[in-house]
Amino acid sequence: MKDNWNILKEKIQEQIKDCKRYGSRFSVPYYEVLKMMDAIENGTENELVPNNCLWKKKSELNNIEEDES
Repeated sequence: MKDNWNILKEKIQEQIKDCKRYGSRFSVPYYEVLKMMDAIENGTENELVPNNCLWKKKSELNNIEEDES
């Protein structure tokens, strides 16, 4: 029997396929949820922080801040 986590991932992937019919911008939130789910599975969820409606690695944000200075 599948666990709820894998069922959720499959359902999100189905939603992404459906969203592609209407334009990629609608699928972005679902990709972001999958990104966090993958990070949780890998134990790297603490490396991601919310930034402008997306999950970004802290190191990416540090690089952006350095480039802007």
